[in-house]
Amino acid sequence: MSALVLQNKALWHIFEDFTVSILLNTCFLIYAIRNQFSKISNELSAHMTKINGILTAEIKKNKTRNVSITAEIERLLTDVYKKLSTEVNTKIANELSTRLFEVNSTLMFGIEYIRIYLSSSSNSSPSSSGSSDLSQKFANIISVIWEQFTDIFDRIKSANDYSLDQMCAIVSVDILSRLEMGVIGKDTIKGFYHGENISSKNLEKIGAWIDHYYLYH
Repeated sequence: MSALVLQNKALWHIFEDFTVSILLNTCFLIYAIRNQFSKISNELSAHMTKINGILTAEIKKNKTRNVSITAEIERLLTDVYKKLSTEVNTKIANELSTRLFEVNSTLMFGIEYIRIYLSSSSNSSPSSSGSSDLSQKFANIISVIWEQFTDIFDRIKSANDYSLDQMCAIVSVDILSRLEMGVIGKDTIKGFYHGENISSKNLEKIGAWIDHYYLYH
């Protein structure tokens, strides 16, 4: 057998051994890659499961928090509505009571006026003495109103150290703004305070102011 043939056979054996080694190494490498990929995949899946659990718990927590916040807002709105309703109802009741009291005072004044007139008309014929009796009865009514007015007037004036003009202005503004019974000048009020006669319309305003004071004090 020639040296060339022997050399070829030796090379072939080396090639065969090398090919088997390459195949074995390739198989091992593929196996290692598959194992590593499987490990990474499992770890990634575990992390995804963990993240999903955290997100799910957080969503539930937020839902619970949102329900709690919604309930708190509804409770606050309900409380505000109840307070506003109470305040409005109280204000309406007070305003209605004031108006009714003022109307009642005016009516009582008018009724007393008619009663005195009818009593005078039925018990006596028109004469100077009848007119004198009627005038005296009206004078008595005005005297009572004047006494009540000056008593309240002086009490408020002294308690707040007001001057006479200041107190007259306060009464005038009260009758115009608070009682909404129209204008009455402070000079008219000052004159009545000093005992001067005033018109029946202004006397009604003074009477309403007195009634309003007694209602709230």
